[in-house]
Amino acid sequence: QKRTAFRGVSGEVSELLQGKIASGEIYLQYCPMVFNGEGGTWLSTSKEIRNPYLPETMIKCGDVRDTLQ
Repeated sequence: QKRTAFRGVSGEVSELLQGKIASGEIYLQYCPMVFNGEGGTWLSTSKEIRNPYLPETMIKCGDVRDTLQ
């Protein structure tokens, strides 16, 4: 349930932040494998993938889809 809620929050927050970051970058990251193949996004301050949805064995699954500045 927490992961499903997190999924929705990440998408909404990325829309709110677009074009409003005063300094630095935030990365919109995506993994196609979560939620039974539906995929999911999350925000990160690092380019390094640290997938919050999958177990530790697949923590690097995903890629950067956008950079918010």
